[in-house]
Parts: sequence; C-alpha cells; structure tokens
Amino acid sequence: MLRLLVLATLSLLVFRHIADYGAYDVLLFGILLGLILLLEVLLTTKRLGSAQLWLFLVSIVAIYFVSLLKNGLGVGTLFLPLALACLGIALQLNRDPQFYKAIWLMMVVVFAYHAVSILYFDMNPDDVVYGSKNHISTFYLSMTAAGYALLARKSRRLPLAPAVLCLVGCLLGQGSAGSVAGLVLFSGALYAILLSRFPMQRFTLLLIAVPVVVLVLSIGLVDYSNALQSYLWNQGYSLEIMKRLDLPRILGEDVRFEIWVSYIDRLDTRGLLLGFPFGAEFGFHENLHSSYLLLHQRGGVFSLLIFGFLIFILFELWKHSLVVFFCFLALIVRAAGDTVFYGVGVFDWVLILCAVSVINPSVSESRTAMK
Repeated sequence: MLRLLVLATLSLLVFRHIADYGAYDVLLFGILLGLILLLEVLLTTKRLGSAQLWLFLVSIVAIYFVSLLKNGLGVGTLFLPLALACLGIALQLNRDPQFYKAIWLMMVVVFAYHAVSILYFDMNPDDVVYGSKNHISTFYLSMTAAGYALLARKSRRLPLAPAVLCLVGCLLGQGSAGSVAGLVLFSGALYAILLSRFPMQRFTLLLIAVPVVVLVLSIGLVDYSNALQSYLWNQGYSLEIMKRLDLPRILGEDVRFEIWVSYIDRLDTRGLLLGFPFGAEFGFHENLHSSYLLLHQRGGVFSLLIFGFLIFILFELWKHSLVVFFCFLALIVRAAGDTVFYGVGVFDWVLILCAVSVINPSVSESRTAMK
C-alpha cells in the first residue's frame, strides 16, 4: 500500500510537470501526499538521521521565516511545505532501490510525449510543459539522477542508456543551460561507467578525458551549433529556436549575466544578510535566472548553509558513486542557469534523495517494512 502511495505522489508531480490544467491543485495534492509520507517515516523510523540532515532542515525553516518577514503570506508560502514533502518522498524512495524502475519508466513515457509533440507536431517546447521549457531539461536531469542514485545502492554496473536519453531530452528542450547540464551528466556518466568497466586510476582517466572534453566544448560544439542551425533553417524552423542554439551569441550576449551582475551590485549589508523582497527588479527583470540567487533573495545569509550542504554532498558522492556524483553536479549546474530548484518546480526531492543516499543510510531501518 505504501509503495502505491509513493508512486501516486511521483505520478502527480510528473503530471504537474507536463500539464497546465489544474496544475496548482495537483501540486497541493502532491504536497499533501508527500507530507503523509514524511509523517509515516517519522512514526516508523528508529532514528531520523545524521547531523547534516538536521542542519539542512534547520536551514530550510530559517530561510522560510526570513522570507515571511520580508514578503508576508502573499508569496512564497509553499516553500516549507514543499521542502518537507520532498523530504518525505526522498526518505521513502531511499528505503527501496527498486523504485528506479518506475522512475525511469516515467521518464521514457514523458520522453515519448515530448518527442512526438516537438518533433512530429512541431510544437513549441514552452507548450509541452508547465511553466517554461527550462523545466524540460530539469525533468530529465532529475529523473536520471534519481534512478542512478537508487540503482547505485544495489549494483556497481550501471547502464549508460538513461544518460543518453537524458542528453537527448535536454536537447529537445532547446535551452542553452539545460543542454550544457545534460552534457555534464552524460560525459560524467560515460567517464564513470568506463572507469568501472576498465579499472585504472581516476586521475589517469581524468588526464585523458579532460583535454578531450575541453576540445569538444571549445570547437566541436560551436561547429555542431552552426551545422544544426543550418539544418533547422532549411527545414523552416523559427529564428527563435535557432537563436537558442547559437552558442557564440549565448556566451556573449545572454541576459542572465546582466541580471546576475545587477543583483551582486545591489548587495549591501542588509541585502547580504536578509536578501531582497520578491518583486524586486535586477537589470529590469524580476526573474533572476539562477536558483542560487533566488534562494539568497529568499533567505539571505541562511542560504549559505544550503550552499555548504551541497558542496559537502558533492564530496561525499565522489567517495561513494561517481555516476551519482556527476548527476548531482549536473543538477547544480542546471540550478545555476535558471530558477528551477530550491522552492521552484517539483524536483527538489531528487537533490534530497542524492544526499540521504550517502549521509542518511539509517533511514532505511524502520520498524515496519514497506507493503
């Protein structure tokens, strides 16, 4: 019964990801189920977990109340309930690695929907997902990372196919930051899987891999971008799509850089400690296009605790599973380029799952088995 509840919660969040109709109600119902899952963990687990997890919870609560002081109850009120619901989902998934099958099955089904809609019916990526196309790549990165985090606990031989599907899905989203994050995940997974198949020192393989990756990024991707733009032009695709694939233009003119510089320029002592109210404009934009700046805007100095937590998890994952390490790194890269995590979107549970898989293994020791 509990497994069905977990699957129902995941299905709701995936549905909310792709559907515009009734999205807010679906989100609220998903949060409610996530809170029920968290309550079940609290009632049946002998020991909730490590000091790092408790520090994470304290940080989330502090950020929430700092946000309330600045913004009142009018905006951002779902941040804490969503975070706790995501914690409940992650802790439940951490109990049973077999959930990776359902997660990757959902990813394949959504990929089929995206591929048919975008490639066959020529739909705009913004129209096949709730919100903006930025969440398309976030979906594939998150579901791939969740599957690997669970499967890595029971097997050392991990498949490359999910990483390939993730990269193709990120490219379908036609976003620059998502495509870069997809490449990070795919390249990292390929490196880690090759290392597991052909044992050698990690440093030795890195010496071989890094120059190749740098060469591809500096030369190959620009050539690929130009060739793909030429093909899309001949096929009659819109100029907007081709602009998204113009890497030299993206790196030189992206509005994100103007927004980030404006945010940093406005930081004074109060702004650094407490952040800024929602609705403030930076470079004439309210959207900061960075989950980290949004988290700082929300919680001020307390957001630094979350940043430290993420860095700590990266080091822990490097020691436990290289594939999950690169998945987590790709999620961090993705969060830097758009507001898609930390209270925005529905995939924060993946970040928490990657974390608890290495710092909180005792959560799987409960007095009642999942039935």
